[in-house]
Amino acid sequence: MIQVVNTTSATLAAGATIPPGTVQARTNNRVNLNGNALEIVKPGTYKVDGNFVISATAAGTNQVQLYANGTAVPGAVAQVTTTAVDNVITLPVSAVIQAAPAAPGNKVALTWVTSAAGTLINASETVSRIV
Repeated sequence: MIQVVNTTSATLAAGATIPPGTVQARTNNRVNLNGNALEIVKPGTYKVDGNFVISATAAGTNQVQLYANGTAVPGAVAQVTTTAVDNVITLPVSAVIQAAPAAPGNKVALTWVTSAAGTLINASETVSRIV
C-alpha cells in the first residue's frame, strides 16, 4: 500500500495531470511514486482511490479521470458542474486495476487528469493490493 498527499496549492490547466505530492504511508514495494505517477511494479489486483479538492476557475463541468499507462480507466471518473468561479469541489475517484504478470520491468503508471482549469487545494491517493 502507498498513500500520497498533496496539500500545496497548485494551479491546474485544463487537461493537466494532478501532482500527487509526497508519500505519507507505505507498507511494501509494490507501488512507487515516480514524478506525477504512481507506478504499480508487481502483478496483482489493486484498489485505487483518489480524492481531490479543487477550486474551479470558471463555471462549467469539472472532472477528474484516472488513467493507466495513458489510457482512461472506464468508470474511474468524478464530475461536477459548478455555477460560479471559486466554487470549491471535491472529486472522489475509485477503481480496481489488474496488473497482469508480464515481462520483467513492466509497470502500470497511474495518473489523474483534470478536465478544466482550477486550483488544487488538496489531493490524496491510495493504492492497495487486494489480491
